[in-house]
Amino acid sequence: MDNNEEIIRKCDLVMALSFYALAFFVPISIALVEIFAMLALIMFFVKRGILFARKLKTEKAASLMSNLGLFFRSFKPVPSALSWPIGIFILINFISVIFSQHHVLSLRGFFFKLLQGTYIYFTFLESITTKRQMRNFLAILLISAAIISLDGIVQCIRGTDFIYQQALMSGRATASFRHTNDFGAYLLIIIPLVLSFLLFWFPLGNFFSKKKLEISSSSSEWSRRIFKPFVFILSGLSIFCLGFTYSRGAWIGFLLSLIFWGINEKRLMLILLILCFAFWVVFFPMMEATRRVSFVTDDLPEANQSITSQPDKNSYTIWAYFDKKIAKLKKFNGMGRSIFWQDAIQIFKCNPFLGSGLNTYSKVASRNHANRGGYPHNCYLQMAAETGLAGVLAFLWILFAFFRTTLKTTRIVSQSSIWRAVLMGLLVGLTGFLIHSFFDTNLYSVQLANFFWLILGVTMGVQRILAQESA
Repeated sequence: MDNNEEIIRKCDLVMALSFYALAFFVPISIALVEIFAMLALIMFFVKRGILFARKLKTEKAASLMSNLGLFFRSFKPVPSALSWPIGIFILINFISVIFSQHHVLSLRGFFFKLLQGTYIYFTFLESITTKRQMRNFLAILLISAAIISLDGIVQCIRGTDFIYQQALMSGRATASFRHTNDFGAYLLIIIPLVLSFLLFWFPLGNFFSKKKLEISSSSSEWSRRIFKPFVFILSGLSIFCLGFTYSRGAWIGFLLSLIFWGINEKRLMLILLILCFAFWVVFFPMMEATRRVSFVTDDLPEANQSITSQPDKNSYTIWAYFDKKIAKLKKFNGMGRSIFWQDAIQIFKCNPFLGSGLNTYSKVASRNHANRGGYPHNCYLQMAAETGLAGVLAFLWILFAFFRTTLKTTRIVSQSSIWRAVLMGLLVGLTGFLIHSFFDTNLYSVQLANFFWLILGVTMGVQRILAQESA
């Protein structure tokens, strides 16, 4: 083995170790997320640089164009079903940088946010290429999730978490995250994954389906004695933590993602509906008591109403009931979100095709609205405001390609394969995460945005490994 081969091997090893570290530290430390993400990307470019130098030496291209072609081929990411959609998404964002209202902010966002996130996806496919590596990654991911879920439960019991000694946020669990909504977004991906493992080993759907699941009996002693009870306990801890976040947006994402799961696996529909109902019955009254809000209003109606006034007879009609409900909905602004969304829509209307420029929303919103700014708490509206309709359509293309490819794979892979459980769990989890992104800043948070691209890479990486194995 020559020196270059040894360097390439070490680059692959460091990339894999960096992703193991990312799996563990995503919910714990923003700084470590940045460090390990950058380390993985540096190793990727070092490896590809060595390959380019080797090809340049062996092929000895004479013209500049030939050398440029060799350069692009050497640094071309591993091909996948999302390569073209992501490539077009990067291109449109780069064009938005050129026409940006604040070029410095846009360049910073392009290189240190967008490229970092998208290349996490490509680099993951480059480095995690075997089932053993994927199992290691998933094991570390679940161990980290168990620690964070336990941290959230401890925070609810004693008032502070044990990682950063953070207090409850107005009675709501945050665990190691800065905000309770961020904790909820993280759990949206973790919970369906552990539930999918749980239903794989304990196929309760068999009780409600004429077609029995064929579960492989070749599982190892380790998985039988340790991993099964671990998954069972983690599913309970994580669901309770999601409930204690009292995050309405995260709850909507969770409940709708379970319904999406049931539509795709009808044998599980009854179980998932029961889970939705139980979650609602347990946590909804607790949210009203803690946050003093209902699910569709930002405050609760007065508990004590005057009994001396004579109610109008018409108030008992069905029409009066719906009129009251509609009146409440009209006053509902999602803790200011309706105002933030209007700001984002106004910015979008000024530059509907390419937007105001990548990473410029806060600056433009503050300039246009002196009393507001920050984020619109809707990732898709922020994307439309910054990169226009072109950017949103390119992102939706990524999601369309992802869902189409993954759903197709889940129908092909045997139900007795644990990897089908992984794919379905991550697919459902990303569904909830993307629904929640309609109400919050998931795709613009350092931790959560990198986590999104990482899980995208995991899902496509599993499919790539399975495809290579069956080829």
